[in-house]
Amino acid sequence: MNLLQVAKNSAQLSPHKTFLVCDRQKVTFRQFYDRVLRVGAGFDRLGIKRGDTVAILLQNSIEFIETYFAVTSRGAVIVPMNTFLKAEEVRYIMNDCGVKAFVTSSEFMPVIKSLSANKPEKLQVIISTDELKDENYVRFASLYDNGVMEPVRLSQDDLAAIIYTSGTTGHPKGAMLAHKCLVTDVENSKDVIAITEKDVFMCFLPMFHSFSFMANVMVPIYCRCKLVIIRSIQPFTRVIKNMLFERVTVFVAIPQVYILLAEKHIPFYVFLFNSLRICVSGGASIPADLTHRFEAKFKKPLVEGYGLSEAAPICSLNPLFGKRIPGSIGPAINNVEMKIRDEQGNEVKTGETGEITVKGDNV
Repeated sequence: MNLLQVAKNSAQLSPHKTFLVCDRQKVTFRQFYDRVLRVGAGFDRLGIKRGDTVAILLQNSIEFIETYFAVTSRGAVIVPMNTFLKAEEVRYIMNDCGVKAFVTSSEFMPVIKSLSANKPEKLQVIISTDELKDENYVRFASLYDNGVMEPVRLSQDDLAAIIYTSGTTGHPKGAMLAHKCLVTDVENSKDVIAITEKDVFMCFLPMFHSFSFMANVMVPIYCRCKLVIIRSIQPFTRVIKNMLFERVTVFVAIPQVYILLAEKHIPFYVFLFNSLRICVSGGASIPADLTHRFEAKFKKPLVEGYGLSEAAPICSLNPLFGKRIPGSIGPAINNVEMKIRDEQGNEVKTGETGEITVKGDNV
């Protein structure tokens, strides 16, 4: 299965169900799929074809998700950009993978102006979700204009995305993920925490990050769950209010957020009207004592997992049911094999230190 088939399946099975909520805008699964095909047709008119790369530098938004899926509908490859990158870092990535189109907004004008002054080698068009003063660009809204276009034929082994990792030395490295990597990572992880179409997700972690995109976008669209998009977490009370108002059931965050919640005074009505059934932590290790303090305060399970961009990224996850060990990354998810090996590649004995190796269709 490929990304577009995931979106199409959800549109056919739950056409009138709300998929995306962002500010006051709501989009059903059928509307989302239609918009993806329209935006894909817009990319085709701009000359984006199979194998081309399209970079995206946007904050969390409906346009971010539409772009991700629309690019793949043309057989092209999406390159999500870290919104904290400097212009020279963006330029390096664009040259490294030969970016042909760039989707962004006026929020990133310093980067845009720098790219205009020193244009990446293959960049042909800049697409913006709002006005770019004194710049040559295409308005994102115009991509919807001329109807839908039949998507290209996709294989599960076709390249879908290139996720650039920071690395510890030198320039960022591009992790190449096929459609199979992304789809099977959803299939292998969703049952561990018993996701159903009744669940409601909220995305306030940046979508460019592989963990956030998988947990907060891919899982909801595959499982036909509602997704509430938060553009900015400042002030954090916005996150709390949306969580209560939209009756969010699955809360995905990083350890720093759980530290804040464990230590912060929480109004009584948060506990009274809280619809959460599970909290998931990723991106960094979470101390066992924090897990205990958080669970004692909120009376909700906090499960930790492990992954890396090269593995789409989820590799292991503490189960919601059965034995769960705070301070552990949990067992490997379904159909993923993990071993700890020494420098010679031999599997180490229990209690010894080594390097994690991962095998599976998500890699």
